[in-house]
Amino acid sequence: MSSEALSHAPPWWTAPGETDSYAFLALAVFFLFIFLVFFLYSLFDKYAEHKSRSTPLKTTIPTLLIIAFAYEILPPLAHFSFLLPLALIATALARDLMLWFNPERAAEFDAAEATTTPQAPEASAAPAAQGGREP
Repeated sequence: MSSEALSHAPPWWTAPGETDSYAFLALAVFFLFIFLVFFLYSLFDKYAEHKSRSTPLKTTIPTLLIIAFAYEILPPLAHFSFLLPLALIATALARDLMLWFNPERAAEFDAAEATTTPQAPEASAAPAAQGGREP
């Protein structure tokens, strides 16, 4: 082999101490892809939650979707006990049954959820303005 053949580095090789721009570009594309997956899933979850409001399983359906997404994205979760997702599903089913058997409570819950707003910053700053003592 001639020394000329060894002096030409392949285009993907980066010498020590130099910046590897292809690696940074690949990381950016990878994180954008992960963001896109999460974004599309959140859109689908919001759509499914909207469609499930008229069903008796309005809490269970989004819970099942979240559990399925977690197991798809994080394969190591398969090594955990199956009791955790079953407990989440049972809790969601219990809530749906409670809302199904008590529709007045479900209407109150939906109205309260629609009108809930974050606490105003003035209200949390009032005790500090009074010398740090609450009334």
